[in-house]
Amino acid sequence: MKLLPTILLLALGAASALAQTPSVPSYLSYQGRVTDSSGVLMGNTAPVNRTVQFKLYTTSTGGTAIWAETQVATISTGEFSVLIGNGAGISGLTGPAAPAVTPYKTLADVLNSTASLTLYLGITVDDGNASTVDAEVSPRQQLVAGAYAFRAKVAESVATSAITASMIGTSEVGTNAIQASAVTNVKIADSAITSAKIAASNVMASNLASGAVTSDKIDASTVGLWSVSSSGIYRGGNVGIGTNAPGFPLNFADVLGDKISLYGNSGFHFGFGIQPSLLQIYTSVNSSDVAFGYGTSFNFTETMRVKGTGLVGIGTATPAFPLSFANTLGDKIALWGQGGNHYGFGIQGALLQIHCDSAGADIAFGYGSSASFNEVMRIKGSGRVGINNSNPQAPLHVSGYVYDYFLLNAYIDQGGARTTSQYRQDLAHSIISDQRIRCSSLDVVSDARIKKVLNLSSNKADLATLLRIQITDYKYIDEPTLEPVRDL
Repeated sequence: MKLLPTILLLALGAASALAQTPSVPSYLSYQGRVTDSSGVLMGNTAPVNRTVQFKLYTTSTGGTAIWAETQVATISTGEFSVLIGNGAGISGLTGPAAPAVTPYKTLADVLNSTASLTLYLGITVDDGNASTVDAEVSPRQQLVAGAYAFRAKVAESVATSAITASMIGTSEVGTNAIQASAVTNVKIADSAITSAKIAASNVMASNLASGAVTSDKIDASTVGLWSVSSSGIYRGGNVGIGTNAPGFPLNFADVLGDKISLYGNSGFHFGFGIQPSLLQIYTSVNSSDVAFGYGTSFNFTETMRVKGTGLVGIGTATPAFPLSFANTLGDKIALWGQGGNHYGFGIQGALLQIHCDSAGADIAFGYGSSASFNEVMRIKGSGRVGINNSNPQAPLHVSGYVYDYFLLNAYIDQGGARTTSQYRQDLAHSIISDQRIRCSSLDVVSDARIKKVLNLSSNKADLATLLRIQITDYKYIDEPTLEPVRDL
């Protein structure tokens, strides 16, 4: 039996009727009138219950339904009324409930999908004859808006939390969708836009108009604020670059490498860097220098310079040696003492000075280190010099000796001057001179330990020598209180 339904769409009205809110059902009201192929109304003598299938297609003919459901409708004198979306699913097709495929979808889900902008409704009514296959009523009917449904294009109001991220397509809200100056601060409730309402990395600088974000709109505890003065910007607290926990006014991340570039945007530059156990202050090339001083960059008084070649100048900008000082007289280096007398080095006219702070202090020469020092010479503050002697008892006090192989031409012993010509290496010397030694007197201290006895003297001859010595008594004109002195 061929069915020719008359379709009455009474509630295709507002799109809001399909919105999933607690107050608006997600159904579509549908009324139809059904006759057989002879024009006889179904259920003309008594109401009958028939199964009716409702399917939505994206094409007017053919294709596969994108949504389907089945309901049992009561037909009386050819007329029936249902709520599409309130039925059961059809196996193998998307629908509102079992046995439809999962996930289930409501009628609102399908109508609000951007992939379903044009939809056609296909209807199949059971003719009550189990031996025949029921055909879909042709043609399918396109779903269109009712008069006031056009108003659904414009939202007059939005319920709290009604608009979710899934409702807004990517890049769907562009600048051309918002009238210029339409969203002003009076349109946005105080504190309405919080950080939780803005997706991470979604608001870029290009999205903000100049001057749009003012300091009172920024959470200082979240991003920190800089204050603006007539000459620059400033802020209280610490600033971290590469670290979120700065412990100092300006703090960099604990990573090696370049830290600050004062001149140069890439590659070699003037700046500061860090390498293991090393703070680096550098220029871009070895022909450039690093200077220390005071004043300003354009009004600079230099006190020290480190050349790119490694030479250091203190008081001079043109050092010619690893460490150079200005050509001025006076103290140069203090090793101990912060003022006045000190241990150090100085310069006076044609004189290099190495000095200590008082006459009771000494200068020592040697090798090793300060804490493990091997002394070989000392200059006392009194002027005495000790060689291998730290407590000299004379202007020059030499301790120790060496054996040297040399040609002995003459010597003096207890027997008088002797002349010889022989090479010797059995004699110990404390002082060796290539030329003469001149002095007004010479004291020789005899010591049997360093002498070789040649023979014993004669007592008789020694007595005769003593008897020949004349002794003279005398007094000083100014009489001393001491006993008379006798010259031998």
